[in-house]
Amino acid sequence: MGGTVSPLLVHWLIETFGWRRAFEAIGAVIVATLVHHRCFGTRSSPRDLGLQPDGGLSNPAATEAASAPSRTVRDAIGTANFWLLLLGSTLVIGAIGTVISHSFFSER
Repeated sequence: MGGTVSPLLVHWLIETFGWRRAFEAIGAVIVATLVHHRCFGTRSSPRDLGLQPDGGLSNPAATEAASAPSRTVRDAIGTANFWLLLLGSTLVIGAIGTVISHSFFSER
């Protein structure tokens, strides 16, 4: 989906605002997404995951959480992680599409 939509969006941004403003807009979206994910989406400490520093479980109740049942595609689509991965992939492809659009489609 990102590979289809991103080049069209990037081309529209370049045509509408120029390549410098398009790069700035895409860069701002990428930075905002990364900052948001860093502040609200990551857990850096093993304690946040119910683990001890060496990887062992900190309590027996966490064993049940560690052996989660397999999920279906429908279950995965309903998670925030899926949408964050989709957004991240779209932004990366958009940045690459910006470079490609500028390299091949700009007037020289």
